[in-house]
Amino acid sequence: MKILEDIIRNIIAGKSIREDKRKLIKITESLQNRGAEGIILGCTELPLIFPKRFNIPVFDSLNILANALLKFNYEKKRGGKTSYFGRKLLN
Repeated sequence: MKILEDIIRNIIAGKSIREDKRKLIKITESLQNRGAEGIILGCTELPLIFPKRFNIPVFDSLNILANALLKFNYEKKRGGKTSYFGRKLLN
């Protein structure tokens, strides 16, 4: 967790280096070796250095949020009432 926190702080400070990317990949590979079937990049800074392609599914929280907001806004403009989670509301 400390290594991950340092990586995130470096990205925020604009001081991210190749070593941070290598460490992030090593953490991910360790999780995969222990049975992880996917990785959630829950911090919005991590996708900035994480590889675009990886050998297990990677869920980019910022991309998921952006797509959900676009879908919500599109459905709202079409007159449909939806929740932030994309579910139709009763009213």
